[in-house]
Amino acid sequence: MAPPLALDLGPSQNRRMLPPRRWLISGVIGLGLPFAGLATARTLPTIHATLVEKSHAVEVTLGADNVATWTIRRDFINGATTPDTATFIFELPDGGVMTSLRVREGTQPWRTATLAASAPKGSRIDAPTVTVTLDDAWRAIVFVDSITPSLTTTLEYTVVGPAQYVDGRDWLIYPRADHDDLEDDVVVAAPAITVRSTQAITIDGKPASAGVPVVIDPRERSNTFEIGLDRAPIRGTWIGRFGRAIASNRHALARLEIDVTTRLSTLPVRAQIVFAVDASYSMTTAGIAAQLGLIRAYLTHVPDAEVEILAYRRTAQRVFGSFLPAKEVAARLAADSAAFALGNGSALDDAIAQAITLLADRQGPRRLVLATDTQLRSSLATPALVKQLAALPRDVIVHVVEPARDDRPPTITRADDATLAKLVDGHHGIYARTTGFGSERPTDAAIALALVRPLRIERLTLVGAKLEDGRTSLGEGEGLRVVTLGATAPTSATISGKLWNDSIRLDVAATRAFDQRTATLLWGAYDLAGLTKDEEKSLAALAKGVTDHTSLFVVGRTTPRSFYDMVSTGGRRFPGGGRRSAVATITTISSSLPPPDLHGLVDGRACYAAHPRAAVELAVELTGDEIVDVTIIGTESPLADCLVETFWSARATSTFRTAHVVY
Repeated sequence: MAPPLALDLGPSQNRRMLPPRRWLISGVIGLGLPFAGLATARTLPTIHATLVEKSHAVEVTLGADNVATWTIRRDFINGATTPDTATFIFELPDGGVMTSLRVREGTQPWRTATLAASAPKGSRIDAPTVTVTLDDAWRAIVFVDSITPSLTTTLEYTVVGPAQYVDGRDWLIYPRADHDDLEDDVVVAAPAITVRSTQAITIDGKPASAGVPVVIDPRERSNTFEIGLDRAPIRGTWIGRFGRAIASNRHALARLEIDVTTRLSTLPVRAQIVFAVDASYSMTTAGIAAQLGLIRAYLTHVPDAEVEILAYRRTAQRVFGSFLPAKEVAARLAADSAAFALGNGSALDDAIAQAITLLADRQGPRRLVLATDTQLRSSLATPALVKQLAALPRDVIVHVVEPARDDRPPTITRADDATLAKLVDGHHGIYARTTGFGSERPTDAAIALALVRPLRIERLTLVGAKLEDGRTSLGEGEGLRVVTLGATAPTSATISGKLWNDSIRLDVAATRAFDQRTATLLWGAYDLAGLTKDEEKSLAALAKGVTDHTSLFVVGRTTPRSFYDMVSTGGRRFPGGGRRSAVATITTISSSLPPPDLHGLVDGRACYAAHPRAAVELAVELTGDEIVDVTIIGTESPLADCLVETFWSARATSTFRTAHVVY
């Protein structure tokens, strides 16, 4: 007898950094499933070459909370003459959690899975019709006990997961099959992707239309493909979402998501700009070239600006003698090179004094860019310069630039710790160290833009938590995702930063809707560090999907409802009693008849009244109308013991006709 077929349909997106296992052809036990020995009750022959995937349809919608819902439908057909048992290993979309599954054969009614606690690993449980668990590489293992010959078996499952926010767009990642490891006789279908969105869409870098399926070549060598969605413009600087998940009375997790607008600021119109060039000997000719190169690169962004330049040594002198249109500056700089001849002295104070006078009566956005090698006279103390700059009107933006005298590629690096950094306090701008700009590279203008308008939120601080990986800034169109663990979860989060030197902050309140999403997102990313196993189980219950501690089960082949369906969902009330938590689900081993309703056999009110509520999983075995065994599968508790005794005292009716069955 051939072993059951295990199909690993995609590359490992292993969130725990474990070695990937791809396209496994082995027995169920060899996969290390939590239900060891599942196939032993009804092992059916498998002929690998005859099990074919006919179609693979994917539909995805991105919600307003930036959470994607994937609906994936896959059709398989067994071309053999005997039933086939298979274990499919499905890669999930990046960060996703499977939240539902249903199955049907041919045109028969759908059979919907129920969410329940997983059985302990290594326990002996007879196989449900369909079981979904996770393997150690965070892939969904779907065990199907019988694929009928010649009929199409359809598996449809839903996955919930986050979008990535990069370059101002939302990105969704979906796995491809890794064909390097495929068996020659395995046939998989090309996924057909349908995106529901009102925004512009790209799939694998190519434009796509909303609602129109796009077939992805399954033989492409990349392990994933990307779906990009334009984002409706963010109003303001940034937006946030904040949710909480209570794991216990000792630990709570919180997730903060921040998205920055694609345009933090606009270019100034008809700006009035004064540049102060340090022409002292210590600056050297290389330093002069770097300063003038920076001016040229800066002015490419503001062609309608009006500009004056001061060159300072022992004193400061005007270079043009009047404000010139920005478009004329490059030619004048080439013609007036003598104006930047090196000399003694670094009278930064005189340059500031003249700049204040020059800008005083200018109309429009006013800017002052001071360059210095910081080699100032000792009597010129920083506090004196700060006091001098205080005479500037509050709207004037001041940058101080310390250029390097070398030929490295152009860079602009904020330096708040510099001795002269206090000069920009209260004047909106930054103190920056620069490299390059002396060789007029094509990249000069793009780098210089950081001094024309703010491009990043810098000096990020999250109240009550430390940002991971030393993250200190967010650029335009970038996102930040932060998970915190504490004794309690706050009702809001505050993040602050600076646009140039102006402080900004964002207060994000938790919402009930995002609280409900948070546990699922945490499990999808496996952001569970610091939790105990019991706390993980609590979080798994909140996640409402397949996790290390929860599974999906499809029970029975013809009845839409079983005992397990009624008592495990929390929505059914026993007569006079409260809600029940998950009760074990065990399907029939050898009967084709629909399972009778066990619910009518017992009255659990006395147990519920006498004992604290707890998750209870039971296996009830009957031979005909006789109960021959009642065992606790999951965690033992006084409530479980009481319910065991209640079942033992029950009398099965004549509807229980099967010779031997376990529920």
